[in-house]
Amino acid sequence: MTLGGPLAAVDSFLGLQYAAPASVQALARLGTGARAPPRAGGAPPEFHHLADPVDQVGYGGETMTPTLFGRWQTRTLLLTTFGVLFTLPFMLFYGLTPAPILSLVLFLSYRWDIGYMVIQGGRWDRDWPPAYQLFAGVWEGIITFLVSFLLAKLFRVFAMPLPVFIVQYGVIWFVTFLASQSLLRIVFPNWRYRGGQ
Repeated sequence: MTLGGPLAAVDSFLGLQYAAPASVQALARLGTGARAPPRAGGAPPEFHHLADPVDQVGYGGETMTPTLFGRWQTRTLLLTTFGVLFTLPFMLFYGLTPAPILSLVLFLSYRWDIGYMVIQGGRWDRDWPPAYQLFAGVWEGIITFLVSFLLAKLFRVFAMPLPVFIVQYGVIWFVTFLASQSLLRIVFPNWRYRGGQ
């Protein structure tokens, strides 16, 4: 909870514990007839200890949600490390085809991130929850396959059977998703507080 912050009541459960009685007390001071429910023992509630900030999250005024450049850096890092690592086994069996597919995923992701930033800007918390990432991964995979299917008519290097594409794309998406939700936050603890940069 941030003391005096605009969303203190929704920042944490502790904030809700503080905001609910504080709201009732404010209404009582206004003479609305609102009063706190009786407590066991009749002692008035004491919430002053909840007014202290729990912990500072980032530095004041810095971006907490990813910026467009931060999203691009994160995608590039994840796909050029984990993406390449998990594409290599597919290249043993299917030649060079998995590499251009991975490149296509990275190329298209830069364009999708622009749209995602617009959508994210309309959300109250300006954040992109993991459930949205799951849905985005599904439709990104469908569009990537359709684009690779069309490119395969011009360049044979993009020709890949659908089941192989689903497995390669699924493995890479799952690994990069897990890395962004765990390893990236461990190795770069301040990453989220600098707009993903």
